[in-house]
Amino acid sequence: MSWPGGVDEPMAFLNHRVWGAEALRFGVIGVSATATHFLVLTAAVELLGIAAAIANGLAFLVAVMVTYFGQSYWVFRNPSHNLARLQKFISTAVGGMLANVGIMAVTVNILDLPYQLGFVVALLVVPIATFVISKFWVFAGEPPK
Repeated sequence: MSWPGGVDEPMAFLNHRVWGAEALRFGVIGVSATATHFLVLTAAVELLGIAAAIANGLAFLVAVMVTYFGQSYWVFRNPSHNLARLQKFISTAVGGMLANVGIMAVTVNILDLPYQLGFVVALLVVPIATFVISKFWVFAGEPPK
């Protein structure tokens, strides 16, 4: 029987060393994607003269690709690519964005709390949820040997 994440032993998926290493790499890729987004946006606007809104869209797409390939090759070490995996990745990214917006909306509009609290809650909740979903759904299964 194969357990979550493609492991063979029931407790192996709880191995904190594996999770810790993957979580650290996940964070590094997130920071790298954010830096990429900023650098591409700045270069597109300042060097190429592209309108900021269009440049931001292009920069976002480049950052998403950094995230996808970084998670595939380095974080979860499962570089097999197909349309189903890409659809799962995009669904997870869109879900993360919607969760982020939803947390902010509930915090500010329903609970009448400061937006900074919504930001902190989203900052804690969304990456953890995205990591777990990516590990056990998007990049799940045995990596090629």
